[in-house]
Amino acid sequence: MGLKIAICDDEEYVIKELKKSLLNIRTYDRIDCFSDGESLLKSSERYDAVFLDVEMGKISGMDVARYFTDDSRDEKIIFLTSHTEVMPEAFKVRAFRFLIKPIEKDKLLEAVEALEKEKEKHTLVKVITRDKVIFVRKSEIIYLEAAGDFVYIYTLKGIYEAKVPISNWEDILGKDIFYRVHKSYIVSFNYIRGFSREIAHLKVVEIDIPIARRRRAEFKDKYLEYLRRYEVVG
Repeated sequence: MGLKIAICDDEEYVIKELKKSLLNIRTYDRIDCFSDGESLLKSSERYDAVFLDVEMGKISGMDVARYFTDDSRDEKIIFLTSHTEVMPEAFKVRAFRFLIKPIEKDKLLEAVEALEKEKEKHTLVKVITRDKVIFVRKSEIIYLEAAGDFVYIYTLKGIYEAKVPISNWEDILGKDIFYRVHKSYIVSFNYIRGFSREIAHLKVVEIDIPIARRRRAEFKDKYLEYLRRYEVVG
């Protein structure tokens, strides 16, 4: 699940350092760089997030942020500044984060992980059933079960019968949040309430899913990595 990022700052070294730091954290679908607000506003690209300098030339970062808000754009604005006194104004334009220059690596990592989690919530998955095509939010999928020629997708809003094989669903859903614990099951880490050596215990549906012997070690590693990555508590 790659992110599309824009960086807008009138200081070239800030752009270079921020881009370098971002690439040290993750890979992205794209990172576009702009040296002023005017060029960013002319771009037709839609981004997941814009790292935006507050103080620039003709058009300030605040003015650019207001454009995104007024235009009903859904880019997340992450302000970059050396002056904390502008923070109250930043929250009026629904800033997603506020990073103080020079940017601390742990703060940047937290911001990127928050962006990933936010995107995950709104990502839609196409499900082809017997007689129609529907779209389901990835964040609402609890687990998948292969049975015969079909895969049953258990979600917060109901159960859907899909024609796509379970092996294909590993690629469709990705492996950051979802894991194939067994030849017949894929589970979402979001809905695991605990696990033992052989069983994953799920929330909401409150059922137990078997973990195949050859997948137990990797499942544990992946799940603990998920907990660390998204700072899940409780």
